[in-house]
This record gives sequence, structure tokens and C-alpha cells, in this order.
Amino acid sequence: MLAENESGRATRAIRRLNDADVPAVWQLFQAAPEAADWSEISIRNSLRDSQTIALASACDQEIVGCIFGTNIAGEAEILNLAVKTSHRRQGIASQLVRGLLDEWATQGVERVFLEVRESNAGAIGLYEGFGFRQTGRRKRYYAAPEEDALVLERPGQK
Repeated sequence: MLAENESGRATRAIRRLNDADVPAVWQLFQAAPEAADWSEISIRNSLRDSQTIALASACDQEIVGCIFGTNIAGEAEILNLAVKTSHRRQGIASQLVRGLLDEWATQGVERVFLEVRESNAGAIGLYEGFGFRQTGRRKRYYAAPEEDALVLERPGQK
């Protein structure tokens, strides 16, 4: 839910994504070159997967950020994260990552993984702030432009 602060301006809220959000999420991914390029069908299928958690940051009913993650047998993976360019550097990505990690903590997740472009220093710094450390590299994992992915891992919060 959105709430108003003392000045009457709407504040952000973290909530679960739903089918009605698919077009907005797809547009968000299209506008964020560092996000994985998912189709609307991929987004919809992820929302229907019982192992996937999909969260949104909404402001004035507009989705300004989202995160997708999956938990299989106690090992979780952050699959995709994007924040609208005009809303970056406001703590939205941190709130989304924290929300996902908190949900996984209640599920007894033992480890969390993700891949990130090696040139994405901002995202790497964000994840390191949450205790992620590099454990591997995937050569030429990304296209347009071709680039290696760093594999980051974080112990769970049992």
C-alpha cells in the first residue's frame, strides 16, 4: 500500500507483483539495459511459478522498480532486478533486495546466488553491501555488448 508522508506526497511501497503489472514490468526491463531481457510471457510465467518471489516498488501506483528471485531446495537465486532510471539512487534497489532476502530468511534459504555484468560497478557494490562475494565468472555470458558475468554468492540467514 502507498502511504502519504507529512508533506502529503506519496511514499514508495514494496508489494508483490501480479499479472496486471506485466506490461509495466516489461517496459521497465526494456528501459534498463543492465536488466535481463525478459519477454512479457517470461514475466507472466515467472509470476505463476510457485518457487518465484516477485516484488515491486510502487510510487503513486507506478512501478518504479522490481526484483525476481527463485528458491529451489534451500538455494536461492536473484534472477532479475531493475529500477527506473529517474528513480535510481533513492534506495529502491536496496529495499527490493532486502525484501527478497527477508522472505528467503523465513524459508530457511542456505545460500543466495546471482550473476551480474562485470562492468556494473553500482550493482556489484549494492550486492557486496548485502554480504555477497564473487565465487566465479561466466565467460561471455551477456550479449549486446558481449561481457563476462560475475557469479556472486551470499550465505543465507537461517
